[in-house]
Amino acid sequence: VAQPFFHGTLRDLGGATANLWGARCGQRPASGAGEKPCLRPSCLAPSRCPRLALDQREYLRLLEEVARLPGVKHVFVSSGLRYDLLAEKDGQSLLAGLLARHLSGWLKIAPEHFSDPVLARMRKPAHARYEAFLEIFRRLSRDAPVRCRLVHYLIAGHPGATLREEEDAARWAARHGLEELSVQEFYPAPLTPSSVMYHAGLDPFDGKPVAGCRTLAEKAAGKRAWQRAARQDRNYDEAG
Repeated sequence: VAQPFFHGTLRDLGGATANLWGARCGQRPASGAGEKPCLRPSCLAPSRCPRLALDQREYLRLLEEVARLPGVKHVFVSSGLRYDLLAEKDGQSLLAGLLARHLSGWLKIAPEHFSDPVLARMRKPAHARYEAFLEIFRRLSRDAPVRCRLVHYLIAGHPGATLREEEDAARWAARHGLEELSVQEFYPAPLTPSSVMYHAGLDPFDGKPVAGCRTLAEKAAGKRAWQRAARQDRNYDEAG
């Protein structure tokens, strides 16, 4: 704060997933003694583990405490946030505070896709969770002092995503006016279940075959479907 180059604005006080700040296992001993192994593959998929200790209002209190420091004029969050957690009760309190004071016009989220079969392969929440969040966001943002828009991070060509599913999901995004769609093509990374699905054609958790776009041409076609939705093409349903 005392540095001569600082003019009072913190552009990002967050992290890879900002609203998971302070999250921990509520039943795991601090010392690790007598700890039983957890067999869940994820704390958040297919739904939030009841043992996950997290109060998102603590993160909002952190932002407001920093904002009260002498010399600090603005504290913004530019990191991505888990939209499914923002739809929860404590998350809605955080979202209201972010919209009122801590967003400069953009809220970054990563729904990854809008197709339930694809989301299940990604170990992401079901699409209904995104729809619930979108309704809450639009309701709360009506009273926000600054207009805030959603930036969606999406993946084209993930194992399990056929071209038909890419096009159907993209049409849904276009119909619901989702303008800011940042789409990247899937590429396998080491030591991930998605890479196993891509190379073996099987889901490592249930052993079932996984279809999807495998060639570069197929993945590029899926990405183009998302790009047409991002442009909000009026003739999208006919052209797609």
